Amino acid sequence: MKQPSPMPIPETLPKAGIAERNHSLDVLRTLAMLLVILLHVAAPYASDGLEDRAFGTGFWAGNVLNSFARVSVPVFVLISGSFLLGRREAYATFYLNRASRILWPFVFWVGAYSLYALYCSYALTGRWAVAPVAVKALTGKPFYHLWYLYMLLGLYLVTPVISRAIAGLALREVSMAACFLLLCGFTINLWNFYVGSGFIVLLWFTEYLGYYLMGYVLARSVAKYSQVLLLLVYVLLSLLTALFVYATRSMYFYEFLSPLVLVASLALFKMFSQLRFGPNLLARLAKLTLGIYVVHAGVLEAFQRLGQKYALSTGTALLDIPLRFCLVLLVSVLLVQAVSRVPGLKRVV
Repeated sequence: MKQPSPMPIPETLPKAGIAERNHSLDVLRTLAMLLVILLHVAAPYASDGLEDRAFGTGFWAGNVLNSFARVSVPVFVLISGSFLLGRREAYATFYLNRASRILWPFVFWVGAYSLYALYCSYALTGRWAVAPVAVKALTGKPFYHLWYLYMLLGLYLVTPVISRAIAGLALREVSMAACFLLLCGFTINLWNFYVGSGFIVLLWFTEYLGYYLMGYVLARSVAKYSQVLLLLVYVLLSLLTALFVYATRSMYFYEFLSPLVLVASLALFKMFSQLRFGPNLLARLAKLTLGIYVVHAGVLEAFQRLGQKYALSTGTALLDIPLRFCLVLLVSVLLVQAVSRVPGLKRVV
């Protein structure tokens, strides 16, 4: 594969060309979104089982499904790196393009979920807890899933700098840098999990720089691996994640930068980067993934509250998890499609 020219990229760059649509990575993006929903539906069964030391059917259903779904966020970052890094765009062009895609959803949904948290605090205590809610928004925790948007903003901010830094490097050199950054991310994540240093929100993206850069590398690498082997790696490491969580009674192995999740994510991404899908339904749904991501947690919250109020359950996690997953997915898709048709709101999804 022809390597990029070692010539430095000038401040004024030619406009990036329109690349052929990669339907395989679109399918993977949609799959990652489905896994995010599955993760959030299944995770409580696993965490409750660990907390209560109750390792029955509910725990194992949640544990195994959660383990298979942990690759979701790393895969999102890998896909973003494969598309965004290496572009020959001026700083202003890149930032304006990304701002139009991410800032509207960021501001709207941080505000919406913060208002919901404010309402919940008033309903419970009779007081408007403005300060605690504002602190959560400023520290990247307005709602449990929105941390990803804060992290993504950091990645976007450094993307043009990284693109210029790697422009004169051979792919092997970029690969070595990506491996080093993955090791750094693993170390930071391990420290934060066990020491709990509270890494500041502005630097959350640094943990994921390795994934980001490795997405660029794997998408351009000419090395080919057996699809069956890559799938087996993903499956076996996901199963091992579930077993290690049970054996250690710790949720560390669920972490997005834990060793098993890290390798499983790279294997799944490489597998799809080698595939060549044509246009299909899953690929078409990829354009809805950001919208589904931001709304699904609210939809799940609503179903959980309704379930608690009206005791809506089949009595077994083996049925509750897939039913709740399907309902959350269906309602989320319908909501995003409805919002995207409203001229004043379509930017937020």
